[in-house]
Amino acid sequence: MNHRTRPNLYLALVHHPILNKRGDTVTTSVTNLDIHDIARSCRTFGVDNYFIVTPIQAQTELVGRITGHWASDTANDYNPDRVDALAFVQVVESIEKAKQHIREKTGQEPFVAATAAQMDNVSGREKDLWSQAGIDNRPILLLFGTGWGL
Repeated sequence: MNHRTRPNLYLALVHHPILNKRGDTVTTSVTNLDIHDIARSCRTFGVDNYFIVTPIQAQTELVGRITGHWASDTANDYNPDRVDALAFVQVVESIEKAKQHIREKTGQEPFVAATAAQMDNVSGREKDLWSQAGIDNRPILLLFGTGWGL
């Protein structure tokens, strides 16, 4: 599908609810890599918004401090591409809040898909995001898990 006809694409890096290696539901830590590198990749590949999902206030503040630094005039003079990439990072407390943002922005319920390390139980039809969302031209919210998965 060419860029003009593809549905709007949104990405969420989910830090809660996440499984640990014992199968317990936990919240994982937000890292600098999560913020900078994924934001730049999202910007490169035309993602409309990048959500970092965490309910922990200290992590929300951390992301705010980092993105706030890159919103300064000094940072913009130093690396305007990073400023551009970080400008569309948004921290939300839940996947539902990310979906709500997309509904408000597009007027449509997003098609939600999650990545998985174990693809054995996923059919070929479910793997084809573009055609699934393209049926009714809904935006896509692609969830990436951290820890041991969603």
